[in-house]
Amino acid sequence: VTLAVGDGPNDVGMIQAAHVGIGIVGVEGVEAKLVSDIAIGQFEFLKRVVFVHGRWCYKRLSKMTLYLLYRSLVSAMLDFYNSFTVGSSGTPTFDPFIGGLFNVFLTPVPPILFAVLDQDVSAEYALMFPEILRSGQRMTAFSVKNYAWWMWTGLWHSIAIYYIPAAAKAYGPSASGKMLGLFA
Repeated sequence: VTLAVGDGPNDVGMIQAAHVGIGIVGVEGVEAKLVSDIAIGQFEFLKRVVFVHGRWCYKRLSKMTLYLLYRSLVSAMLDFYNSFTVGSSGTPTFDPFIGGLFNVFLTPVPPILFAVLDQDVSAEYALMFPEILRSGQRMTAFSVKNYAWWMWTGLWHSIAIYYIPAAAKAYGPSASGKMLGLFA
């Protein structure tokens, strides 16, 4: 990933070619600001953008990517388990309305919460100890170990979500209306 910082019209090409471009409004004009991803007023703000917001962005994007893979695994595994229960007849696991609610509420809520609340260290700490930025260079938040952990968690969550209610349903009301032998 490349970062380009520029403050004038001669830096426009460099800013456009980089993955992340930071334009600084300066004496040379606003051309760099107009083509950049992030615009700042002075070079002194660059430290906060890189060490604080850059680190938080990496952590949040890593968690969100892993969360979306987890959510997809849970959803797919629920359909997989249900296919054995219904004899591969094509009967849907959930009512389509419930599936729509799942996508409407469980897709946008975590990104909003992560964007607002997720800060593993304070901005002051990140500025005081910039070496913690190295964890991003080592890819500690988005590693094979973290991926495996999220997938394992998704697998056992899907088993719990599907089979605990299925087991409870097995002890449902009998033909006489009794539940778990109660109300004899």
